Amino acid sequence: MLFCFGKGIYLKVKDDLPEIFNKLVFYRRLKFQSEDSYAEFKNDKFQSCIQLDPIREVIALCNQAIEIEIEIEIGYYSENKYISAVHYIISEFMK
Repeated sequence: MLFCFGKGIYLKVKDDLPEIFNKLVFYRRLKFQSEDSYAEFKNDKFQSCIQLDPIREVIALCNQAIEIEIEIEIGYYSENKYISAVHYIISEFMK
């Protein structure tokens, strides 16, 4: 099931980073990559996006700060993709 892939990341963010989770806005494209889901976070310090790509089975994280954009894809090669994603958000986006 395409729409089930990666949903656990949202539960992990809710448990570990409730201040981020409570400000997520969820999206799904209608025409292009409609199988993907997106969650966007913005505050006065940074903005970031979680993208779930069920076809490639990756969680993509991107951060668009003023002069820098960080992006990583975490997938099957990660021992625990949800823990890896939360650690990356903390270490790279929230510093």
